[in-house]
Amino acid sequence: MNKKPILTLLMTALVTAGCASVSTPPPSLVEARNTVNSAASNPNVLSNAPQELRKANESLARADQALAKGEEVDVNHHSYVASQRARTAIAAGNAKASEDLIKTAEVERERARADAREAEAQRARISVSNARADARDARADANLQREQTAAAQQQTAAAQQQATRSQQDAAYSANQAATANAHAAASEAYAASLASQLTAMEAIKTNRGLVITLGDVLFEFNRAEVKASAQSRMAPLADFLKQYPDRRLAIEGHTDNTGGATYNLELSQRRAEAVKMQLVALGVSSDRITTVGYGKDFPVAANDTDTNRAINRRVEVVISEGGQVVGARR
Repeated sequence: MNKKPILTLLMTALVTAGCASVSTPPPSLVEARNTVNSAASNPNVLSNAPQELRKANESLARADQALAKGEEVDVNHHSYVASQRARTAIAAGNAKASEDLIKTAEVERERARADAREAEAQRARISVSNARADARDARADANLQREQTAAAQQQTAAAQQQATRSQQDAAYSANQAATANAHAAASEAYAASLASQLTAMEAIKTNRGLVITLGDVLFEFNRAEVKASAQSRMAPLADFLKQYPDRRLAIEGHTDNTGGATYNLELSQRRAEAVKMQLVALGVSSDRITTVGYGKDFPVAANDTDTNRAINRRVEVVISEGGQVVGARR
């Protein structure tokens, strides 16, 4: 694989970071740099997720440029995106490496089984050949060894039956191998499609399932109606959920710490319900969806700046693995 573009992006990020040294980088940018560097040093990422790593480096470069310009909001935003994309690259690279190991082991097992069956068929063919030779010798001395000839003929028939069974077994094994290869190809295509869609939606894998964060841009300030300009962001999520109808989801609303606890709890619940209504309108079954508002109880950033409060005002969509119900947040 040509790693030159990735190295070029890394050099660009380092140069940009050097230019931005005139300002002290915020913690979010420091974390983003560390996460992107970790992804870049992971051989699985370099081999299996170069595009994800490239996007992470591009976001990191934007954060460094924003730092150089003194644009704090953009620094935190691009740093967050760079961190998320770097984690996605690490997860995708490691998952692909694990899949390759499993697939290689399965192919080796199938090859060993096929070799064993071929060896058995070869032994049967040799046995048939030997029996036929014995039969020819017996016929040359038929007058003296009629009983021996009859026995040899019986052995020949038995050997031929064994050869037929062995050939049938070999044909069955070849068919099984072809079926296994087809299933492996289908599984690989399914995994690639799933990984691509999750990357596009910046999904994060957690112990509760896949988490997709819909930011504060969905709603007007202190409102719970999804803005018309933001509804297009819901379509890719709805398409993904319709492709995998066995997955259930929980929609969880969050606010910052501005205002009273009761008001924030109600606002977060109404926002979660609004996202559910949009997904149902786009064709997702309401039976698959639960909603809950957590108000200001689970911030992801300190509520000390407008930027951090905007980050905390969010709706998270948690998608289960398989058909399991998403567990409550703790």
